[in-house]
Amino acid sequence: MVADFLRGTRALVVGLLILLAGLGTADAAEALLARYLGTVQPGD
Repeated sequence: MVADFLRGTRALVVGLLILLAGLGTADAAEALLARYLGTVQPGD
């Protein structure tokens, strides 16, 4: 029972880290595109 709980918690944490990493990468890519295109301000 405890092992199942820990396994679920670990999976949840890993999922959140992957999601945050994906969002961070998307923000960085958007900032780079904005810098090259000059049409959108970063953080807009």
